[in-house]
Amino acid sequence: MSFRQCLYFDAYHCTNNPNLPMVCQTAPLCGSIVSTPTIDYNEKMVFSYIAVYDIDYYFNTTNQASLLLQNNSVIITYFGGWTDLDALALLICVAHLNNAQVHHWTSIDCGGVYNGNYPCVEYMANNGYIDDIALVTQMGADGYNIDMEGSTEYVNPSTFKNNWMKSIYNYAKSVQDTYIVSIAVPCDYDQSQWNTDYTDYYFVMCYDMGGNDGVLQSNAPYSSVRRGISNWKKNVNHPGMVIVGLPLYAYFQTCNPMSDGIYGATCSYTPTPNWPPSVGNNQLYQIVNSAFMASDGITSTSQTPYVNVIPTSSAMTIIQYQYESPSSIYQKIKGLGIGGVGIYRADLLIGLPNYMIRAYYTSATSMY
Repeated sequence: MSFRQCLYFDAYHCTNNPNLPMVCQTAPLCGSIVSTPTIDYNEKMVFSYIAVYDIDYYFNTTNQASLLLQNNSVIITYFGGWTDLDALALLICVAHLNNAQVHHWTSIDCGGVYNGNYPCVEYMANNGYIDDIALVTQMGADGYNIDMEGSTEYVNPSTFKNNWMKSIYNYAKSVQDTYIVSIAVPCDYDQSQWNTDYTDYYFVMCYDMGGNDGVLQSNAPYSSVRRGISNWKKNVNHPGMVIVGLPLYAYFQTCNPMSDGIYGATCSYTPTPNWPPSVGNNQLYQIVNSAFMASDGITSTSQTPYVNVIPTSSAMTIIQYQYESPSSIYQKIKGLGIGGVGIYRADLLIGLPNYMIRAYYTSATSMY
């Protein structure tokens, strides 16, 4: 490892946080400890998205003990969301000291028109990826993750696979041949239309699959996850390129009266045009601990844990939350034989007890 000279000489930042290694207390803004990641498709990786910025993840989430700071950890975050680049530099520094990686993340909507243009088309026409790769270089990071949201109705598959991803991938490798490129892709459809030879990993988004049909469903149903990953394995050059992404947020609804009351398993509700609301697992932990009454179980159809909550003694309505526990993650990934597990999002662990955070990491690394 070595220090990378800062590309921008206007400021050097440091911190007095005693929880951090001394070398990171004096790390310059752009000069975090630099690592050289390698790709080993036989190693089981843990990709973790974080979307809450400007905080000390070393102190708040990991304490060097769990999800983000292992030698198979890949932290994915939108660098542009960090107004405190000192905090981002420190995250990268601590990650590299623990042989973990940090990747810049960009999400672009390809399914809607803004000001007469599709954002993804405009992004590629303006070579937006050049600026994004520059951020990776500026911060001394390890790779670039791109999520082009939208149907193939709006994005020609051949253009995506053989033009856009080729340009992004080849440019990243020309800047630094060890940079790792990954793309976020749908879980249970269009595998043959989103696969490409120009990526190192596929982050397969196996969440937001519950629907909105009047019965609360799992965010990541067991059968849909298993089927989607099985199909992805048939459409890639190596199964180790596939990372199964699972959520750390819970769908919930206020249930119509259930015959079994607080012990009911099926939560029916009146559908609205909006998708079911959600809360992070850390917020759910607080909700359950402050509830008047709660009862839990596992759905028979999607093999997903749920908890029924009566918030107060004066409001005897039942709210059901369906979420991913360490055990449900273990069951859904068991024996998949792919490159690892992705967590969306790891910042939703903040505030959970350390034993619970460690349990999530243990389940995420239990794949074979």
